[in-house]
Amino acid sequence: VIENMVTVKERVDWFCSSLLEKNVVVQIHEVSAFDLSFVQLLVVFCNHLEKLGVDFSFDWKVDNELQLLLKQTGFEKYA
Repeated sequence: VIENMVTVKERVDWFCSSLLEKNVVVQIHEVSAFDLSFVQLLVVFCNHLEKLGVDFSFDWKVDNELQLLLKQTGFEKYA
């Protein structure tokens, strides 16, 4: 598991570095539910992009209940 984590981190770092000087739109559509690990992944991804100085935004197409949940978990600046 640890070896896989290192590989995943390297790939995410490479991917995020390729986004420099680009405007990234993260599209989240057709979602019926998500769990804590999904939200944690988004938080880490957003923090990493912010640290690199990558401009990004979200295009959410989720129902009102999920939109409220996003706001309650700290994503109000992205939702």
